[in-house]
Amino acid sequence: VQDWIAGHASSDPDRVSVVFGDREVSRGELERRANHLAHRLVRSGVGPDVLVGVLLERSPEMLVSLLAVLKAGGAYVPLASDAPPARLAEMVADSGLRLVLTQASLSDRLPAGAARILVEDAAGEAAVAPVVSLCPENLAYVIYTSGSTGKPKGVGVAHGPIAEHCR
Repeated sequence: VQDWIAGHASSDPDRVSVVFGDREVSRGELERRANHLAHRLVRSGVGPDVLVGVLLERSPEMLVSLLAVLKAGGAYVPLASDAPPARLAEMVADSGLRLVLTQASLSDRLPAGAARILVEDAAGEAAVAPVVSLCPENLAYVIYTSGSTGKPKGVGVAHGPIAEHCR
């Protein structure tokens, strides 16, 4: 998926990719910002099958963050910004998250000890994507469902099935 998006960004970088309220983000800007953050993630130990939580309000930064995790080779775990802190703590513990991408206004919702990277601090890194070797079997994301027991359960999805939708 990240390669497909990068291809579109290089072929038409000025085309609008994201519209959010009165904000527009071009394909090139989305790509550059995701690459900046991806390099920071790689330096923080993210690679294939490493889970990274994403606790952000809906925004272009959320898309940048999801793409950055994929570019770093990791798998993102979306964490709802309106979820009760106890549920967030349970998901962080169950998935073994070592790192969560978040914003300053939500950082205090995470359990004590959860490592954080504020997405606002990722500028200044390399603008090209990090070189990461992935296989179709590597995880792209893990999503939590309530399941029949009412206890959240993580379900992983690999890169291969997602990439098929980009053809």
